[in-house]
Amino acid sequence: MSDIAQRLTAIGVAATDMPGGMVCLPSYPVHIGQHRGSQVDVAFVAIDLNFTPPAGINIRGPWVSSSPHVIASPLGGEWRYLSRRLLGWTSPNVVHTLLAYVNKLLRDA
Repeated sequence: MSDIAQRLTAIGVAATDMPGGMVCLPSYPVHIGQHRGSQVDVAFVAIDLNFTPPAGINIRGPWVSSSPHVIASPLGGEWRYLSRRLLGWTSPNVVHTLLAYVNKLLRDA
């Protein structure tokens, strides 16, 4: 299991490794925004998260295909990609910064 997947699992967030250096958060709960109460799978490139923020996240869920804020994902199929820049990646707590970023993107989706 990758370092970031281990760190997420340690704080109670389900995380699995995917091919290509990606990590998936299966059935991730959406806490805020118009889709609050639903769950989506979230995937992101996690090769060097200690130094490089993700360029965006890939999401798979029942509502993402009709949202105007998402584009086709390189993962294909039901996945969609949200490309949003993450500012302030210098935080010493990468895991919590990453989850705040994911929650913000899901809020805006």
